[in-house]
Amino acid sequence: MILTPIAIVSGLVVGMLRGGRLKNVLDTHVIWWPLLAAGLILQTLAEQVSIPIRLSIYVVGAFFMIVALMQNVHIRGAGVTAFGLALNLFVIVANGHIPTRLEALIGAGLLESDIDPAEVLAIGPLGKLETDATTLAVLGDIVPISFFAEVVSFGDLILTAGIFVIAMNIVGGQRRSTGISVEELFADHGIDLRPEADIDLRDTTAEEALDPSAQA
Repeated sequence: MILTPIAIVSGLVVGMLRGGRLKNVLDTHVIWWPLLAAGLILQTLAEQVSIPIRLSIYVVGAFFMIVALMQNVHIRGAGVTAFGLALNLFVIVANGHIPTRLEALIGAGLLESDIDPAEVLAIGPLGKLETDATTLAVLGDIVPISFFAEVVSFGDLILTAGIFVIAMNIVGGQRRSTGISVEELFADHGIDLRPEADIDLRDTTAEEALDPSAQA
């Protein structure tokens, strides 16, 4: 899917324009990254190599990636990406293939408008035309993108958005909005709330706690 590399590159560019640096990518803490890598390899293998169990390999790869992404929800965008993958996985498992809408293929410029549906035996390595018997057809490849001559699913669009957010934020070093902690607030009033500090506020009023000069 061409949207994936576009999302990665554009996310990195936007992240750098916001003041991020590429070196921040190496500082990102990724949990269970071998499982994530294995899932990506399995999915790529299923799409590129024609073998009888390619669908099973694709499903296992998608499952691996979802599990790994859910372990990394501390990385903004990981949860969204996992949700998009899950939507795609649901429709594939329910139908045994990726259902693709004929009208979407025509709209993307991949087929002629007068083509006989019976002539379309397969679409890509895992796709087949949507029929009346298709389950969860709305989750199949029904969105035409004529600019790229490609048909995608809503799951593809969601995971693309998630990948963009991931790329943008890891370059930015997972920056969060600036805030003031409770410890910092009290420290400004001369009160140390650190666990090791020797402090007793049992007989201290709220005014005295916030203004030490008011204490007797």
